[in-house]
Amino acid sequence: MTNRNNTFLDNFLKTTLLEYLPDFVIVYDHNNAILYWNQKAKETFGYT
Repeated sequence: MTNRNNTFLDNFLKTTLLEYLPDFVIVYDHNNAILYWNQKAKETFGYT
């Protein structure tokens, strides 16, 4: 896979698949900063 395909796959996973999971999803980096959270997580924990 090229970098372009990886970027497409990453964006697809974040914008499509993770939003339709029944549970909340929060992705952290190694510094415990939130990289991504889906709409369910925003509704559960509040959007800041």
